[in-house]
Amino acid sequence: MELLNEIKFFNRTNKIPSQCLKEAFLNTMLFEETLSENDDSVNSPERVDVLNHINNDDYVRNNYTSFANELMHSRYSSFLTHYAVDEMEKLNIQTFQVPGYEIGFGLKKLPEGVDIVGVHNNTSIKGVGEALIDSAIRLGGTHLDHFDGFLSDFYSKKGFEEYERWKWNDEYAPKGWDYDKYGRPDVILRRLARKPTHFSRGMNYKISS
Repeated sequence: MELLNEIKFFNRTNKIPSQCLKEAFLNTMLFEETLSENDDSVNSPERVDVLNHINNDDYVRNNYTSFANELMHSRYSSFLTHYAVDEMEKLNIQTFQVPGYEIGFGLKKLPEGVDIVGVHNNTSIKGVGEALIDSAIRLGGTHLDHFDGFLSDFYSKKGFEEYERWKWNDEYAPKGWDYDKYGRPDVILRRLARKPTHFSRGMNYKISS
């Protein structure tokens, strides 16, 4: 019965449930470490530099070996979908990495739209998730997966509508999954129904005096 459900899900979405779960986990981790305006690192030179790269869509593009290594080096590596270099080339996944930092994402073509995949931030720099998603949208991203919860409202405001969800199944849980911390959330699949009314801040950041 479960296999039949997976087949039906794939036919509707062109996605595999277990892979959606891993992408949803990545998406959630991108926003787990939020940054308040009173945080001392708001105006750190590194964060300003990263945001200027992201907001100007300035990336190292399609360096598949480097991108694959960054996903492997992630502290959440055991939870993630690992794309081999030849697989990324075959699927024509476009990869985007912030120069000098292990931060980035990929764009994967779907039959109808473009999936935002492999979002990651391996650095200690916080508060760059929204800018990264905004950039992915500007560069053509239209679909993404995330866990139900605090991100549902965030993505709704970004113009993404829910079109499918996968109920949690313990069989797909990554090894070492922390049920006490993360529970058993549904995986929500979203697509861009409208362009966001605004993107995160301006195009150039400066350190406040």
